[in-house]
Amino acid sequence: MEQVDLYLYTCNSPVGQSPWRVSSVSVRLSPYWFSIGAVLLEVLVLYIWIAFALRKKDHTLGSFFRALNPAQVSAGTDGKGSLSTFQTLAFSLAVAALITLLLLQTGTLVDLSGSILTLLGISGVGATIAKGTDSQRNTLSAENRAWLLRRNWLPMAKTIVDPSNATWRDFFSTDGVFDVYRYQSFIFGLVVIGGLIAAGVNQLSTFVVPDTILGIVGLSQLVYIGGKLVTPTNISDLNAAISGLRSDEQKLKAAAVAAKQGQVMSLAEAIPLVGQSTYDAYRQKARDVAAIFTDATGIIVADATLEPLVT
Repeated sequence: MEQVDLYLYTCNSPVGQSPWRVSSVSVRLSPYWFSIGAVLLEVLVLYIWIAFALRKKDHTLGSFFRALNPAQVSAGTDGKGSLSTFQTLAFSLAVAALITLLLLQTGTLVDLSGSILTLLGISGVGATIAKGTDSQRNTLSAENRAWLLRRNWLPMAKTIVDPSNATWRDFFSTDGVFDVYRYQSFIFGLVVIGGLIAAGVNQLSTFVVPDTILGIVGLSQLVYIGGKLVTPTNISDLNAAISGLRSDEQKLKAAAVAAKQGQVMSLAEAIPLVGQSTYDAYRQKARDVAAIFTDATGIIVADATLEPLVT
């Protein structure tokens, strides 16, 4: 960056005569392509920094490069790529790059227009709500989690979601099926980013996103979040199945206590009291729930832990 003198000539006299007034100001100016290169390097470093911060302790160089996949960087609590998080990241990097470019070229910070702030707000709010929705719909209830821990179905250590299976497909699909509303949100997000870059750094304070485009982006976010709310998940099915099994276990225990009219000391004592058929029915349901649990979590359930707790 070097200092240059900017001259402003004010003419208030016939052509050919000296200017009426000459003003000058010293400004800092960087070579255009140097600034472009510096901004691209900034965006690259910021993006790699995210993947570096999210790396695993046992990562390798190959796994680190695979983790640069935008779907993995923006993965939600369900381990799948989050479109709203990806859009927020893309908007933020684009605006930061343009602000940095103007700062490098002129040494001044530029203001942001209301449309850009609104756009960032829409994507930010959408990402926050989507994250909360995923957390609520992909988390076991406290009662079910405690029950699973007591029965050693779940490890005591907190399970960390692995985003390594997140792909670009997650941005455009719901339960593996193409979702046109997600695709619509993705396309218009790219259109707005492209318009922002095409307008250039000098338009950041006056850049206006048409209300219809903002409406489409906002509506796409609403439909995207609404789709999350109404789409059933494996965890929601698992929650319902475990709650049913817990209820059957309580009924079996209550029936044994009522038949004995006292405390039951062991499962071997409880089975004759409730009947072999009742016990077999519980065991079969426990196997079914264990199969659903394994499908949703990948954790194999030992056969010994399927027995009801009656003491």
